[in-house]
Amino acid sequence: DAAGVASLLTTSEACVVEAPEEKPAAPMGGGMGGMGGMGGMGF
Repeated sequence: DAAGVASLLTTSEACVVEAPEEKPAAPMGGGMGGMGGMGGMGF
């Protein structure tokens, strides 16, 4: 279970970090929603 959660969190961070490079406007909205959604599901 812990490994799965950690993997999801790591994947989210990687996506959020890569998104800004391509589109600086998308990360803001995507990052906020992703963080909130992932955090809620993980906990």
